[in-house]
Amino acid sequence: MAYEHFEDIQGRRSEKIALFLTIENAMGLVLAAFPAYLATASQPFVLRILVVGAAAALGVVATLDVGGMTGYERVVWRVRGALRQRISPPLLTPERLVGAATTVRHDRPLAVGGPIQRRDVGRIREPVPLAVPARAPALSERIIPDADLSAAQLPD
Repeated sequence: MAYEHFEDIQGRRSEKIALFLTIENAMGLVLAAFPAYLATASQPFVLRILVVGAAAALGVVATLDVGGMTGYERVVWRVRGALRQRISPPLLTPERLVGAATTVRHDRPLAVGGPIQRRDVGRIREPVPLAVPARAPALSERIIPDADLSAAQLPD
């Protein structure tokens, strides 16, 4: 293998290429100093060096990591947050929370005094007895008052 191939530039952006310069700082330096160098092509040499030096310093300062976030990232996130607050309504709903699972609600309000009522959790209610179906008494349980219980009178 002639060279070591890597694809994750984002993870290597804090890798140092000089004593005080990371890859991210170098990119900021180049991206700020090169346009200043091109823009000052017709200026005197001393003024050109001052403008390019100031642009390079601004590029390095903008990419310095302070508190876990670089200066240009802070600006981008502040602008994004300000735009989001102006565009979106002031009411916070679960759908607007970042990373929250969105669910479709199929709830409908219930009518007051309708068939579905609120249940009191703290109070224990007596169980409702189930209705026992009526059954006919067995032949031996039937009592015929004032009658002779001979075999002729008993039903089959």
